[in-house]
Amino acid sequence: MTKQPPSTSPDAQHDYGTPSPALLQRADRGYARFLATDHLGRKTPSSQDQMARRHTVVHAPDRDVEAGHPLDRAAHVQLLKTVLAWHGEPGLPADDYRQIARQLTGAARVVADDVRATADRLPTEHAARLLAEYVLEQSTAALQAPIEGTARCVRTRARCVRELYERLDRLVGIASQSAKGL
Repeated sequence: MTKQPPSTSPDAQHDYGTPSPALLQRADRGYARFLATDHLGRKTPSSQDQMARRHTVVHAPDRDVEAGHPLDRAAHVQLLKTVLAWHGEPGLPADDYRQIARQLTGAARVVADDVRATADRLPTEHAARLLAEYVLEQSTAALQAPIEGTARCVRTRARCVRELYERLDRLVGIASQSAKGL
């Protein structure tokens, strides 16, 4: 009697045991990410997402997207509060840290453009404009660092976005006052 080789057909039943709930949850997240991306790994919004949202925040590291996309400030402020409230390592996977860092980088670039445009409306020697240029230099240096899958990288970018928002708010107030004074 000869021994039959193991079947390699797709219909062959294999018993690998019962997967843990944590493994199933990770698999579901991975599958959801797969469904939400195109063949190049870029995020593609579903038609349901497009109908549910009025605008989309864009991450464009090569900066080829036109300015003028509305920025969902409330979502970014909530993300900033969450990230800056972390004490120690929250224990997220490295890919999640990278994704949060990309979102913060995209927000920082859009806010930096707004800061630059608002500062350009002020006189060249105005103290607020000079401070804005300094904040922009600091944020550019912070954003040029490579994205890492660490909480430290995410916190650095969150602080950068927070500083840019603070500077933008101050500049908008100063620019409106100087426009009224003219």
